[in-house]
Amino acid sequence: MLFRLRNVVKQYGRTAALRIDSLDIEAGVVTGFTGPNGAGKSTLLQVLAGLMEPTSGTVSFDGNTMYPDGDLDAARKRVTYLAQNPILFQMSVRCNVAYGLKLRGAKRANRLKAADEALESVGLLHLAERRPRQLSAGEKQRIAMARALCLEPDVLILDEPTANVDRENIGIIEDLIRSMQDDGGTSTIIASHDHLQVGRLCDRFVALDAGRLAPPPFENVFPGTIEERDGAFFFAGAGGIEIELVARRTGRAKIAVQPNEIILSRTRLDSSMRNSFPGTIRSIASHPDGGVCVTVDAGLPFAAAITKHSLEEMAFAVGDEVFVSFKSAGVIVF
Repeated sequence: MLFRLRNVVKQYGRTAALRIDSLDIEAGVVTGFTGPNGAGKSTLLQVLAGLMEPTSGTVSFDGNTMYPDGDLDAARKRVTYLAQNPILFQMSVRCNVAYGLKLRGAKRANRLKAADEALESVGLLHLAERRPRQLSAGEKQRIAMARALCLEPDVLILDEPTANVDRENIGIIEDLIRSMQDDGGTSTIIASHDHLQVGRLCDRFVALDAGRLAPPPFENVFPGTIEERDGAFFFAGAGGIEIELVARRTGRAKIAVQPNEIILSRTRLDSSMRNSFPGTIRSIASHPDGGVCVTVDAGLPFAAAITKHSLEEMAFAVGDEVFVSFKSAGVIVF
């Protein structure tokens, strides 16, 4: 396990900015934290980066204790944190990117070569001799990311990586994050108030509210590809089914179908819903909101939210054959 948190509390005076009972973060995946301003996202990321000590609780990294009284230096050498508003020094872009390696004692030729490679990876090698004051906000963020990548971290922590960036640079930065995911060499942790961005970029979503873990913003999330045929858009992923949806683009994508958008029935419904798939009920469980969560294997594992009254009325049981139905407009595209 990459990070393990137990009973972690961070207080500022009498205010608890963070209160995490139990949280595990796996290696090799992109984990996204989302929530409104003041939810505790930045506090949590700084705890993970070894920059802020929690008031109480335990945090471990790769099986070794960070807090309390752990080896923070060992963790910090493997974890790089990129703040929402990164600071660039008044020196050339190349020297800014190489600065972390300089602190680690790398030879000048080696660190400048690594800096140029990192700049090329973010598409800004042509700005190597510029000064920070000559850069746009989006370029500064990409330079800061190059500086982080230059250190070849095992874990890259990004706090609101596109919060102050123009639309063009948002796309470039998101592509960079995806490329790191595809390369598989770095575990990435992202905090963003933008739920859709978290959906686009992350394998796992974790929501925070007032410093506590909250229900995830999306369920029934599936990766795949969108195609257009005769003016209609279809999503295909694992599971062998095609989902019709409303889309403005084709290609690689993720979708989500929220549980309250799904209708379960014994027979195929005669309705305007464009998506209806036969499946088998795999589990029935109580939901924290007082309802019931029914998971159906219909090629893909769909979790549907129904009321207790509906469960009793339909007499659903594990192993029953049912139909999963939902509207094309009810599919969220990331």
